[in-house]
Amino acid sequence: MFWNQTNYFEFHYDIPLEKDRKGEKFKKLVNTCRTKYRFNLDNLDLLRIQFKQINENNFHFINIIRLFNVGRERAFLINNEIINYSTSNLPLSSIKQTFTVYDKDLHSNNS
Repeated sequence: MFWNQTNYFEFHYDIPLEKDRKGEKFKKLVNTCRTKYRFNLDNLDLLRIQFKQINENNFHFINIIRLFNVGRERAFLINNEIINYSTSNLPLSSIKQTFTVYDKDLHSNNS
């Protein structure tokens, strides 16, 4: 079936390391959104998998959110809320937005 758990919206957020060293501020922000929309792990997945060096003194983490079974309109609404709820203490930018039709790695893990 085309619409199944291997389809999801994915948003990548770039956060300076010095603003959220352990990722706790971003996690709290995502959990606020998770509560508001009554999501569980089947709807919203949070990953912190990438680390990048911008220059000698500037390090960033790329945090990734995957939204399952929410629809395009709602996914982009949630993305906008996450960015709008971020404060000056957590400068946040969405650097990548994608819709994944089939993720063979995710599919093989869920089989």
